[in-house]
Amino acid sequence: MAVITHSSCPTLPGVRRRHVQQVAIPIADASQVSEARRYVAERTEALHFSAVRAGEAAIVATELAGNLVKHGGGGELLLRTIGDAAHSGIELLALDRGRGMDVDRCLVDGYSTAASPGTGLGAIRRLSTESDFFSIIGGGSAVLATVWGSALPPRDRGRWAVGGINIALQGEEICGDAWAVRCNDHRADAVLVDGLGHGPDAAKAAEAAVATFLARTHQSPSDVLDQADRALQSMRGAAMGATVIDTRRGEVTFAGIGNTAAIVASREGASQHLVSFGGIVGQRNIHHREFTATWSPDSIFIAHSDGITTRWSLAAYPGLATHHPSLIAGVLYRDFLRGRDDASVVVIRVYP
Repeated sequence: MAVITHSSCPTLPGVRRRHVQQVAIPIADASQVSEARRYVAERTEALHFSAVRAGEAAIVATELAGNLVKHGGGGELLLRTIGDAAHSGIELLALDRGRGMDVDRCLVDGYSTAASPGTGLGAIRRLSTESDFFSIIGGGSAVLATVWGSALPPRDRGRWAVGGINIALQGEEICGDAWAVRCNDHRADAVLVDGLGHGPDAAKAAEAAVATFLARTHQSPSDVLDQADRALQSMRGAAMGATVIDTRRGEVTFAGIGNTAAIVASREGASQHLVSFGGIVGQRNIHHREFTATWSPDSIFIAHSDGITTRWSLAAYPGLATHHPSLIAGVLYRDFLRGRDDASVVVIRVYP
């Protein structure tokens, strides 16, 4: 069984927003390209990458950040640690709102629109353990690259593909959102928690709620909420959504309290919205109800905090639903960030 978690920690100097596994580095000019490379070098050293793998990760970061400056008109480079103590890696996600690109043409070495050698995307693909590219002409680009410290990534998540983002409000040093996913062959359990407000107290509440979820297995969404409600009564409360995806039954079960959103989407863009009730987890006497939605092999589960607006549809992004969950989460973050609260998105689907 695999467990993927996100929680908060202080920021590093020079980096605008930080999560224990994720940073968001603004890239507007060449000096920030160097900053991104330095940060990746520090991170791979902390993760004990070999010199070769650390060098490859630094090149990937340089190419991603450089492309944001040369082709994207600037943007953000998101970085998070993935894996565990035995098998660790880094995930890099470059996001821009530039003119977009023809991905197939740009992946061919020698093709360039900026008087450069035209080897950037090809180098990213060659040096990354896994990469993914999405772009809309006139609508910006998103490029994902993962580099593992070992030659091959662990395969402990079975059939599930999981990804997301978790970014603190600009100016804050700690993110008050957290999420976790536990998955086995046929079932995925997930929670997304938004601690009230933002900052350290919100993060403490979010992490406590996630801890109650991780402490027990095979709970119903209602049980998860009830246990979190008891755990948070001595601290700041939270909005929270809890989900079970059961592929054998073809069903998603959800219960939520407060302003978190949860949607089961199809690759064609149709959506089933799952309902959260008003209230605050941690203030006792919460009222909730479980809702269900159908799940098929091409379904995608997306949950997010209210740092992301709900006015989005995958139908507006042809082909996006077939991409890596972290890339999907990144595009929604890029285009629908409210800008006045922490922002988290978690995306779950089954590998095709």
